[in-house]
Amino acid sequence: CQSSVWRKAFGTPVGERVAIAFNTNYCPNVDAFVYGQKQSQGAVYQGLYISVDGFTAAYKNGQSEGHMGYESTSTIIKAGECFVIRDVGGGGNRSAWYRPI
Repeated sequence: CQSSVWRKAFGTPVGERVAIAFNTNYCPNVDAFVYGQKQSQGAVYQGLYISVDGFTAAYKNGQSEGHMGYESTSTIIKAGECFVIRDVGGGGNRSAWYRPI
């Protein structure tokens, strides 16, 4: 990270973060880093997963056991691949984005 801007090797800047919604298909046609997270309060089973071209590429779940809990997962897609981030179980305060790389 240089001045809050992600950079590839040799100093090539990468794209800005693009906010996305859960349960919506995206086909950005760029190589990208994809990230999603959830937060819960109280005892709840929660999770999320990222499917790329119909296959689960990343999956994360957990049990907050009465405390505030966070679950997050990420993956990298290549140009031409499509993805969707889906919710598993309870929790809320969801956030998701991708960043071209």
